[in-house]
Amino acid sequence: LPVGVTFGVGLGLMLVFVIAGRVLMRPWGIWFGWALQALLVATGIILTPMYIVGAGFAGIWVYCFITGRRIDSQKAAVRRAS
Repeated sequence: LPVGVTFGVGLGLMLVFVIAGRVLMRPWGIWFGWALQALLVATGIILTPMYIVGAGFAGIWVYCFITGRRIDSQKAAVRRAS
């Protein structure tokens, strides 16, 4: 791919990922994040090492998702107790 297109698409994806971080509070935001993670892994079709990078970021996403849910449930339990 031409360098300009590659950098343009990369910058566009970075912007979309930043926006995704801001919409996670909406009901569809979580699904949007999952779709972006799948897209990031799929970029390995174009550049093979992106499979590893995408899998790493997807692992971070899953860890944060699980940890966030656990923290939310602990907060809810504390609120119910008080």
